[in-house]
Amino acid sequence: MKRKAEIAFSLMMVMVFAFAIYEARGWRIYARLLPWVIGFPMLTLALIQLAIDIRNRGTKSDDRTAGEEEVQIPAPVVQRRTFSIIAWLFGLFLAIWVLGFIVSIPLFTFLYLKIESGESWWLAILLGAVTWGFTVGLFQLVLTIPFPPGLLVDWISSLFGF
Repeated sequence: MKRKAEIAFSLMMVMVFAFAIYEARGWRIYARLLPWVIGFPMLTLALIQLAIDIRNRGTKSDDRTAGEEEVQIPAPVVQRRTFSIIAWLFGLFLAIWVLGFIVSIPLFTFLYLKIESGESWWLAILLGAVTWGFTVGLFQLVLTIPFPPGLLVDWISSLFGF
């Protein structure tokens, strides 16, 4: 059953990348550049993975090395971790919606490192600042991608007439 799922997933990836390449064929050269630069290598890798999955279909898979024991994580721990990451992602999406992308991404990085990962203050602040610098520097200054402001910024600007 596991092998069929692996083959199905690899086949789905082949179809997704083939569709992206096919759809971009009629676009102007600059618009088609990104789907093709990403699509052709990824289609090649997906085809290789599909061939590996089909070739190994009849063999039993045992990803463990000799002498390594399988680690079983208790179901409550898995459920708690799953809920935690879903909550963090939901919080990130909500923050982007309310505060905007430029504020939310560094804030999320800082809070996740400090609260969830338990990192030190200086590391959380440093990586939050690096994330902000990278986001503003690369996306806004170099690539000139305009990020829409969050609802809070829109509300404050309309309230005070900015």
